[in-house]
Amino acid sequence: MASRATSVRAAKAKTAKAKTAKKSARAKKGVRPKEPNVIDLLKHDHREVEGLFAQLEQVSHKGHQRHRHKLFSKLMEELSRHASAEEQVLYPRLRKIQALREDALESVEEHRLVRHMLTDLESSPTYWGEKWDAKLNVLKIMVERHVDEEESEIFRVLKRELAAGELIELGHMLQSAKDAFGTGAEAPSAPQAEADEIAPTPAQREQFTQRPSL
Repeated sequence: MASRATSVRAAKAKTAKAKTAKKSARAKKGVRPKEPNVIDLLKHDHREVEGLFAQLEQVSHKGHQRHRHKLFSKLMEELSRHASAEEQVLYPRLRKIQALREDALESVEEHRLVRHMLTDLESSPTYWGEKWDAKLNVLKIMVERHVDEEESEIFRVLKRELAAGELIELGHMLQSAKDAFGTGAEAPSAPQAEADEIAPTPAQREQFTQRPSL
């Protein structure tokens, strides 16, 4: 056992040394690590949500109800934070791009439907059963459709229409909005006149940002 542990530690040390050497080589060449842009951050969120849906599907037994509740609470928080940041940062910018103006409006409506489904699922006294699972599956399908449209259509146009620097700046704004979610802090956003046109009402935002308690 001791020999095996020593081998594992040696392998980890070798990997860490290789990574350090690679970073040093980049620094000498003047190459900076790629800074994530708004598309990178949104795709990361999408993969997180997909993982949570997968975990909820795997934990389906009645005896795991508390664990399912915890997973659903995490899913609700991730979807809420993601959608709030999109509505503050991304959609106002999409409205300025003619080819994406309609997509921005439709996306807000899709968020409204997701809010309704989340609230319905959260209000259930249990987090399992045929009816609850059916509703969760409908929510999953809605979210998958939304993600597919963003990644296959919207992101493609964004890459074409916006400079790399602006995509990175939008990424900073998106991350700030996500970090401020639920804290009451003011997050950076597009000009208010633009944001007001597509932002959810205060009542909708309050409903969407409610988090279930364990």
